[in-house]
Amino acid sequence: MRSNIFIVLVMLLVSPLLGLAQNITISGKVISDEDGMGIPGVSIGIKESGKSTVTDISGRYQLTLDSKETIICSYLGFIQQEILVKNKREINIRLVPNLNTLDEIVVVGYGSINKSDLTGNVSKIEGEEIANIPVPNFQETLQGRLAGVFVASSSGKLGDGVKIRIRGTTSISAGNDPLYIIDGIPVTTAGSIDNSNPMSMINMGDIASINVLKDAAAASIYGARGSNGVVVITTKKAVQEKLNSM
Repeated sequence: MRSNIFIVLVMLLVSPLLGLAQNITISGKVISDEDGMGIPGVSIGIKESGKSTVTDISGRYQLTLDSKETIICSYLGFIQQEILVKNKREINIRLVPNLNTLDEIVVVGYGSINKSDLTGNVSKIEGEEIANIPVPNFQETLQGRLAGVFVASSSGKLGDGVKIRIRGTTSISAGNDPLYIIDGIPVTTAGSIDNSNPMSMINMGDIASINVLKDAAAASIYGARGSNGVVVITTKKAVQEKLNSM
């Protein structure tokens, strides 16, 4: 009788440990199928529990889950992937662009063009997607919405500068900020003495679309100023003026 009780107690103590033993920590890197670059801000979620994490600036992630669970990798503009873990400790993911978005019209330095006819790497956000997001400026709305774009606040103070990196940091000594074009006019992001952010003065409700040029094509259009990428902002006023002139 005592031996049976002892066996039951041992089983009760060991069972939780067996459950914990099934949990593993996986890691890996998410890259774009277009250029092999790491993608920051990609959502890596567990299908069964809903727990999730996001990739860092280089596209790497780490997640603890049950070895029999499934992870879901999703990012705007790319095809969602589901992967069964199967006790794998390292899972690298290559995201493929969603071709259903190729009929969009994007704005580049020399005008507007169908995305399917564009050879450069460009991502687009419509103004309606960000108009009602409660953030101090439009720059912070780009985080997690565009492949290869990393956004971080420099100090956390309202109105202070926001750090944007397109395809990571490209220079140690020179600047890494992208070039901003608002309705065809280049705008500097150099703040004032108090480090205020001139981009915070743009009303997100006035933005019609934002196009981000992310590869060498940006430099070929805008020169050396576009070497860190270009953020092209089209306001609703500019769109209306164009319609009125037609």
